[in-house]
Amino acid sequence: MMRLKKTMTISAAHFVHTADSDSPCRRLHGHNWKITVIIDFEGDLSKRDGMIVDFRKLKELVMVLDHKVLIPVDTILLKGAGEYEVEHNGKRYVFPEEDCIVIDVPAITSEYIANWLSGMIAFKTDISSYRVNVIVEETEGSIVQSEVI
Repeated sequence: MMRLKKTMTISAAHFVHTADSDSPCRRLHGHNWKITVIIDFEGDLSKRDGMIVDFRKLKELVMVLDHKVLIPVDTILLKGAGEYEVEHNGKRYVFPEEDCIVIDVPAITSEYIANWLSGMIAFKTDISSYRVNVIVEETEGSIVQSEVI
């Protein structure tokens, strides 16, 4: 078995609209998330151009989140004219579309980010038959791991 491991850092803003009403996570804030992708591979490398996955491809997939406002799809009130309107926590936000990534998850948490990334990476790299782990470290020591087999 071979193991590929790539660690990257992204900076992004988010809010957790599902958090308890007294949680500071409900406010718009940001993190420098450390994202580690681990792929366990058993197979013939010659059928994959000698690489499990090109490191550049992994970086390209993860970095779609970098320097963006991460928005869960169900919080969008209106999309139009190159912007997203979001109402959350009694506040109305309008974000330019190019500054956002809308993710089809119930909430923007490290858990959902890890799960979304692991599935997306498995699908977009054609390695769905291998083990894909994504580790998301929101702050030092606060770590979530998601695995797709």
